[in-house]
Amino acid sequence: MDDITRSVLEIAIDLADVPAAGATPDPDSPLSELGLGSLHVVRLMRRVEERFAVSFPADAITGETFRSARTVADVVRQLNPGRPAEPR
Repeated sequence: MDDITRSVLEIAIDLADVPAAGATPDPDSPLSELGLGSLHVVRLMRRVEERFAVSFPADAITGETFRSARTVADVVRQLNPGRPAEPR
């Protein structure tokens, strides 16, 4: 798992309040399986934007983009292709 995907997954886990002792969720699992609802997804988007200094355009704010940590990370890479995979 690359650094961007790992960071997005960590943010999602934090928002879902998943116990630290639990196994790390699969980055391809739907965010809804972590218990994230629509308000959580908005918070996830804001935190990802802050962490990676990107802004999701309106056409990228879709269910497909926010399906899993990996799909969110894929869009982050598209929004800032010249940036290294390290979060701020």
